[in-house]
Amino acid sequence: MENSQNKYGLKRYIPSDIRTKIRKDSGFGCSICGCVLVDYEHIEPEFHQALEHDPDKMTLLCIDCHGRVTRKLISKKAVWEAKANPKALQDGFVHDLLFVNTDEMEIKIGNSTSKNTSIVLTIYGKPIIWFEPPSIEGEPSKLCSIFHDNNGQIISYINRNQFIAYSDNQDVQSKSTKLTVTSNGVNCLLIDREGGSALHITKMQGRYLNTSVSIGASGELNINQGNSSISLGGFYVESCGSAIHLGDPPIIVKYKKLSLAIMLANHQNTTHVESFKKESLGWILKNEIFNKRYELVGFTHGDKVLNIVNEYVGRMDGSLIVHKDNCYETGEPIFTSQENIDFRNKHPNIGYDVSFRLFGNVI
Repeated sequence: MENSQNKYGLKRYIPSDIRTKIRKDSGFGCSICGCVLVDYEHIEPEFHQALEHDPDKMTLLCIDCHGRVTRKLISKKAVWEAKANPKALQDGFVHDLLFVNTDEMEIKIGNSTSKNTSIVLTIYGKPIIWFEPPSIEGEPSKLCSIFHDNNGQIISYINRNQFIAYSDNQDVQSKSTKLTVTSNGVNCLLIDREGGSALHITKMQGRYLNTSVSIGASGELNINQGNSSISLGGFYVESCGSAIHLGDPPIIVKYKKLSLAIMLANHQNTTHVESFKKESLGWILKNEIFNKRYELVGFTHGDKVLNIVNEYVGRMDGSLIVHKDNCYETGEPIFTSQENIDFRNKHPNIGYDVSFRLFGNVI
């Protein structure tokens, strides 16, 4: 991400406890207009001059208002006044005035609609589009999405209603209710955020590993995974756990089951891997991680854990695979179930269980 840290070494990444305070102080929306898709704004000093992420000197601004502040159409004085009396709190935080219908966890993808369904899209065991329940009283449900381009590169996120986009080789434009992301000259994402309606992804072209998902000219959803293809003219899913699930976490069959079982039994340094529920998930032999079907699912490098396609997943904490926050430092959100949130609240020094990224069964 462009200018990932300022001249004082301060990273753009903001820890979740600071983000939570800023969101709560702002009424969970833009301080000026109340919109829910927001960014975290350093008022004064601005980010390039800041030594720390001080929530008392920061607020939430939507993309439009943030742009107006940058262009000096809105003064810093007006931002300070809005921070002291946020629009969302003036309105009593009425959800249907916001462009994302988070009350009913509704999202539209082309001709298709998902409503009151927590996980909208999962690819190889990794949630790509999902909703999370409120973590603070009065807060709306939170939308999370991970968007890729046709080359498999991550181009943008929606991290709990915060839109984040990379700037290298791409252009992000906001016009009226439309938000467009162009990557390497290809218009790969178009989001319509009309007020009072569900967030509508009207155009999407992206690939994660060997799976591409795109929206056709007529609004159909086109899915290609390896040599398999399917086109869905449209679907309506309501009150389900998951709408579209495209495969479990990637694996490699490296050893015959009996051979690996003998190796695990004879090796003195074998480590068990468990979930936060104390469920046995697999083993670590040297630096290789195996599931209970004796398939290779990942690797360890010191305390770091990678999956077999070398994506960073988390770190080892005893028998657990965890990450300290609900997003990576790049801003990429991590799926967290309510049980996992409860576990993290009880064990803040451990963090969130991310073992599902290797073993499946989203928790």
